[in-house]
Amino acid sequence: MDYESRNFRKSLWQYESPLTPIYQNSLPILVYRARQNHEFTDFAFICGAARFPVHKVVVCSQSKVFHIACTGLFKESSTNEYDLSESSVDHVKWLVDFLYMGTYHMEFSKDSTLADHIYMFALGDMYSIEPLAQYAAEQFRIGISHAQKLEDVLPLIPQVYNSTPEHRQELREQVVKFMRCPVRGKKEAIESREWVDDMAEQCPDFIKDLLFSYLEWPDPPQIPLKDTDSPQASTFQVHQSSLFPEHTIRIREQVDDSICDARVKQYTGWLDVGNQHLFFWYFESKNAPKTDPLVLWLTGGPGGSSMLGLLQELGPCLINEHGNGTVHNPYGWNENANYIFVDQPAGVGFSYLDEGEPIPTNSFVAAESMHKFLQLFVGQVFPDLAHRPFHISGESYGGHYIPVLGATIVAQNNLYPKRPQVNLESVLIGNGYVSPLDTHFGYWETLCTTNPGVDKPVFNSTRCDIMAANLPRCLDLARVCYEHPDHAICSAAWKVCWDGVISWYDDESGAGGNRNRFDITAPCESHDDMCYKEAALIEKYLNTPKVFDALGVPSAVTNYSIASEDVAIAFTLGYDQEISTQSQILYLLNHDIDVLMYQGNLDLACNTAGNLRWSNSMPWKGQPEYVAQRPKSWGVGGDEFGWYKEVKIKMGDDDKKTTFSFATVDGAGHMVPQGKPKEALELVNRWLKKRTFSK
Repeated sequence: MDYESRNFRKSLWQYESPLTPIYQNSLPILVYRARQNHEFTDFAFICGAARFPVHKVVVCSQSKVFHIACTGLFKESSTNEYDLSESSVDHVKWLVDFLYMGTYHMEFSKDSTLADHIYMFALGDMYSIEPLAQYAAEQFRIGISHAQKLEDVLPLIPQVYNSTPEHRQELREQVVKFMRCPVRGKKEAIESREWVDDMAEQCPDFIKDLLFSYLEWPDPPQIPLKDTDSPQASTFQVHQSSLFPEHTIRIREQVDDSICDARVKQYTGWLDVGNQHLFFWYFESKNAPKTDPLVLWLTGGPGGSSMLGLLQELGPCLINEHGNGTVHNPYGWNENANYIFVDQPAGVGFSYLDEGEPIPTNSFVAAESMHKFLQLFVGQVFPDLAHRPFHISGESYGGHYIPVLGATIVAQNNLYPKRPQVNLESVLIGNGYVSPLDTHFGYWETLCTTNPGVDKPVFNSTRCDIMAANLPRCLDLARVCYEHPDHAICSAAWKVCWDGVISWYDDESGAGGNRNRFDITAPCESHDDMCYKEAALIEKYLNTPKVFDALGVPSAVTNYSIASEDVAIAFTLGYDQEISTQSQILYLLNHDIDVLMYQGNLDLACNTAGNLRWSNSMPWKGQPEYVAQRPKSWGVGGDEFGWYKEVKIKMGDDDKKTTFSFATVDGAGHMVPQGKPKEALELVNRWLKKRTFSK
């Protein structure tokens, strides 16, 4: 919803994603490409018949052992090869992955992962790569905290003790803690003592450490589940990722409609991604839940809770007028789709972070966690959804979230075809904040013409003339910020645009006056930047004990807020809001992902004029046809709902035609489903079913 749009003092220096065009030539990307293409390699690891070309500057600078081998009077310095044949090919590959990327990923079953983390820890210790040892130790800690059976851990104990020196206690402490904890359904097996004789013979040091632990820890150390402090923790089902043991989903069915009058099956829970915990609310389709597609909803912000979209706009239930319950929504978007609402990034709404975990600072970091969530959700929690069409929908700052998440999904699907795939088919972006520069441009047209569908312009000619005079300098500086991202340049651009263009209306919107930048024909109903009374009612309702108890909210969440100021500030400091995501939308089209931009014409914050401007300028295969098209009306039964432009064109070698549509809804503001619920439902149903707005 672009709640913090007044804080644009940002730059792009930190983005090093391969999906960010400005930084395609940054050092990490160049090194990554050089490794992938085996370019400029000057060293190699040998493992049996396998050879891993690497760069000395990368591997030798991170390991004392490799550094000596590269520079000392050893054969490796002349052969430029180091023999690692005592390790498996997979372990060497993961070692190289870590040296280049600071992480490694195991495509093994969870039963073998713990043993592999032990081995990787030993490699880190053996070759003096301390970050690798610490990373492996943390992965082992997370993995063993999810172990359920004694027999899963007992065989690992000798490996831990035989592969680690006595002064390295990281893994040893974890197996001792596991044996001490009377949880995970293993208490009876431990008390049987059947394992003691064998372990005393195989690993006497472990028995010694276990005995000493009773002196150091009189009470059993706790390895808590993420939801043990929930009042109804036992009703959660926990699904652990087979790829990443630190990722789990805890989910429960809401067995009645007491907190949301949905009249369909509904589930709530949290994804635990390491120290981040993302809340979700999932509703089955009203029509055909076993065959209908899955659609994700993301509210904007940055920092806006998706419960706003659920309870104020398009969910199967809406907040009632008193803020003490819900009413059924006959225009809910789950009419022909299974719908899931997620509070993201961590720190928003019911989503939270463990103490000390930093708040995500940009859309790219947020997308990584969301992608992991989706992999686990469709791959293991609801596997029947895995091969059905998947769509991402949202509004406002969703114009950043959605293209970046979509591009991340496509890239990950292509990079790792053997991992769980997220079957993305299209994205739906409502009043999206895609291009700041073009949004600034759209202020003048929205306020100074009748194009939004108003009888007369909002501003008089005096104000409009001042804005028009200031607009060229604003756009010039914003363009320089795009092309040469620098904190000073982007801060100057924001100040010029704010003072000369944006502030003329926004200073009088929300807390600053009675204007409403989300609907230029409506007054502001609240004394904050939200401008809609429903936001406060939703916040009031979701903070009730009834809701907290039904959701099983953990004690880490003491209060629900519709918008997170901390996340908004983090994204401001992370320089996310000044970038354009047009290139990510282009990336999606080039990979055959259909794109719908839909607009409420009365919105100023993410206006139709600005979004039409960047969509006309986007350099893609369908641009000539799109620009040349005249808008056509769309509606039902002779009723016109708005206008649309639409291009269907083959982007690749197959016969599939990719669709790019731009559709408007007359009389609607920023939140189309709230202002025009009937028209909005027709829009989403038409898109999901036919991908066209033509009759």
